[in-house]
Amino acid sequence: MSDYPNSAGTSARIIQNRPRLHAMVLIAGLLLAIAASAVFYEKVSHSRCQVVGKTDPITRYYVEYTVSSRYHKSNAPKMGDASVYLPGYVFSRNPPPIAIQWVYTHILRKKAPGYWSVSPGWVPGTISQCGYQGFLADEMRTDKQGYVDLSGLRKHTIDCHEEQFLISACPATWCTYTLPGTGGEKLRFFILYIKPKDKHLVFAFYARDDSSEPTDVGEEMVKVRESVRVVRKEN
Repeated sequence: MSDYPNSAGTSARIIQNRPRLHAMVLIAGLLLAIAASAVFYEKVSHSRCQVVGKTDPITRYYVEYTVSSRYHKSNAPKMGDASVYLPGYVFSRNPPPIAIQWVYTHILRKKAPGYWSVSPGWVPGTISQCGYQGFLADEMRTDKQGYVDLSGLRKHTIDCHEEQFLISACPATWCTYTLPGTGGEKLRFFILYIKPKDKHLVFAFYARDDSSEPTDVGEEMVKVRESVRVVRKEN
């Protein structure tokens, strides 16, 4: 009896196991690709982009701020008279990478982080920035210190939280609230108004979230608020 292994039998076993080896290699490669995508997505999601708002032609003021790279910028739709409305931008969530969506769908068995692929606008998960000029700005009541007065809004909302502070020496009003009524309790609104002193101008930021399909837009609005600066364009 030969002391050497049966080479024919060994080769047959290798050939038999080859599909299994190929499958294991493919699975390992897929897992590495998913892990790499997740690391890249996490890294990119924490980076921020500088945004320079449009300049008010009368006062020459504009705002600059940062927004997460998870959002893409588009021009806000035109609203009303250009002499009283300063158009700005709308920021909508980018969809996560396909690999991340696959993990959420097939492994975690839940919906991927919320995003909206509809046209930009006043929809949950988006942030809008614009400005009001002339009489439209004047119609927004202010208190003795120059802060936009939201007392009328508080009468028609629930769980309303309001703060007043200065941004670039300009009075700023921050407000979050929920609307009462059927369905309204699911929506959380976020507003930031900035009014340069003694100017017929108000800069505005708006966002809202839906608790039935939540996003992190509220947290993003706080970061935007912390980054905002009011600047006057030099000649």
